[in-house]
Amino acid sequence: MSLTTTANIPGIERFWRAANYITVAALYLHANPLTPQTLTPVDFKPVILGHWGVCPALNAVYAHTGDLIRRRGHPISLVVGPGHAGPALLACLFLDGTLESHDPTFTRDTDGFQRLIRAYGSSEGFPTEITSAYPGVEYVGGELGPALAFAQGTVMGSPDRLTVCMIGDGELETSITQATFQGFDLLDSAVDGTVLPVINANGHRMGSRSLWAARGIGALRRFLVAHGLTPIVVGANHTRIAQAFDEAYRRITDHRRRGWPVIVLRTPKGWSAPTFFGTTPFAGSHHSHKPALRRPAHDPGELDHVRDWLRSYDPETLFDSAGRPLPGVTACLPPPSQRIGAVDLPHPPEPPRPAELGDPPNAFAAVREAVETGVSGDPEVFILSPDELHSNRFTAPTRSEPHPRGHVNGDGHSPGPRIIELLNEHLCFAWSCGLAAAGRRPIVVSYEAFAPAFASQADQLLKVLEDHRTGGRPTPWPSVNVILTSLGWWNTPTHHNPGWIDSLLTRPVDSIRVYLPVLPHTARRYVQDMLTSTGRLNVLVVSKNPLDRLEALSHSLPPEPRSRTWVELANDHDATDGITLVVVGDVMAEQALHAKEIVNARSRRPVTVVAIEDLSVLHAPNHPDWRCLRPLLTGRRTSLWITNGRPHTIRGFLHGLRLDAEVLGYIDKDHGNPGPDRFHANGVSPEAIAGRVLRHPADAAQ
Repeated sequence: MSLTTTANIPGIERFWRAANYITVAALYLHANPLTPQTLTPVDFKPVILGHWGVCPALNAVYAHTGDLIRRRGHPISLVVGPGHAGPALLACLFLDGTLESHDPTFTRDTDGFQRLIRAYGSSEGFPTEITSAYPGVEYVGGELGPALAFAQGTVMGSPDRLTVCMIGDGELETSITQATFQGFDLLDSAVDGTVLPVINANGHRMGSRSLWAARGIGALRRFLVAHGLTPIVVGANHTRIAQAFDEAYRRITDHRRRGWPVIVLRTPKGWSAPTFFGTTPFAGSHHSHKPALRRPAHDPGELDHVRDWLRSYDPETLFDSAGRPLPGVTACLPPPSQRIGAVDLPHPPEPPRPAELGDPPNAFAAVREAVETGVSGDPEVFILSPDELHSNRFTAPTRSEPHPRGHVNGDGHSPGPRIIELLNEHLCFAWSCGLAAAGRRPIVVSYEAFAPAFASQADQLLKVLEDHRTGGRPTPWPSVNVILTSLGWWNTPTHHNPGWIDSLLTRPVDSIRVYLPVLPHTARRYVQDMLTSTGRLNVLVVSKNPLDRLEALSHSLPPEPRSRTWVELANDHDATDGITLVVVGDVMAEQALHAKEIVNARSRRPVTVVAIEDLSVLHAPNHPDWRCLRPLLTGRRTSLWITNGRPHTIRGFLHGLRLDAEVLGYIDKDHGNPGPDRFHANGVSPEAIAGRVLRHPADAAQ
């Protein structure tokens, strides 16, 4: 491919106009997309869905990024923060042929154009906001803010990768976007690629002027410079925008320069649309965020406004009589294999065979050993933690030679290039999602209490993973993995909140696995499963604190239990009577084993202790493992469930499984001291559990 450093400004401008035209047509039209002068009420959609304000800026960024790829021959990925720009991205994917390569019915002619505008916003077609149903899309920004951190994750460990990330003006106000600018200090040109942020500084968010617009461009410049970045400010001029992309690319490829570039794109909100519709302000105001014309099928005045708006793009200079884009419209694009929508993020090689491990004394030691072996033996494994690795007792990685990640005072800031700590749960999780999308195997290590900080991001991730799974995406991501070892039962009152696990368990989706292992060999197996799985969010909860009874018992049990989801820890060998203590979590297993000792000392009632380690079984009443477990829960036997989390979550599952049982767990009695006082306050101390067993009516017959 012959390369040139000269931007194709006429081609960029034509692509941009064509994409704007298609965007407006997708928003408003049901039929007749290419002859606006003949539009009638029946050509319009009865309900106008979607957003306009950010769309022309995205069309410009797409065109200029494509032209930069064409000229430099460097593949570039695009992450779009403003999810509202769905119709624009769809228009660009249609114009460059990506949509047709995924679905041959979206031909670049009148028939394909007609199909496109009908598919947009329909239940059988494309959602109005960007989702993974759009070809080439890996980031879904239902929650505004994580886009820039996600983009940083895609380049970690990939020194040749370049990701352009578009950030909305309102999105810039979010706490996670503000915090993510710190992440540039941790990107290291020796081991990482580059992210080029493009801030769509159009001056307005959805309902009013944006904060940064009110503060002024000087304040934004100072903010970016304070983070060690170099702002390149440019207005609504395609020649100047191309020069800005060129300057940014020169800075990116010249590693001697300090201060990663940031393009600040100062274009009007709703750029290229009419400034007014009658007396109503539109382009250049927050009113252009959504389509202001809501009833063109019923209001002749609004119909005229849409018709004139479409005609302002001169469609006859963009499309031929058959509806095909004229050659000049696509002249700014790179070859099809390098186009933005066609660039697939890499996927990892097969993980190495698990190393021969020792004989760890407990589940936590097994988890730690498996993780540390994984990060030392697999170059695709990354560990991210909000400054909690040492506190979570993952000590071996932190003993590595300090690595000068980025330019944090030139000192070693990270214990290794693939071990990253920053005191921000949101960034760690967003980075992990970007790493997974780029084919890495991330592990987030955090406290149980602070995991809810990234609950919203996890929800968005699950939507993407479910779309991949149900939509038949060919190569799913490696899984995103979370390990929680600092549990609230042994921590201060401010550090106890098992709620994130409870919320995950209520999601009946196949993309979640929640593990609470109690034995070393199962804990090791679960970690290995997490690091080799794809398309999932895996969460493992295990206590870092000593659990003496459980540890003493672990090595007397068979190495391979009869079930892969639950394990029998103790049994007084009465097949028909007695009570089964069903525990969820190793801390509760310790309490139940102690309670069994108390019951055995005071009563002849048989007690069985069972631990459910893979909680996905709770969603599957027909799971084969239930056939083995049910005899321990039904008939003349009764059961008492004790969970690490809140009781109502397990009660809901038992109702669905048609099991009637009492459930104990965390009931927010958290004002006392950690340990014995907290177990007692929440009714899950060994004495409290034993009391429940001894008071059960069936015991009176013993």
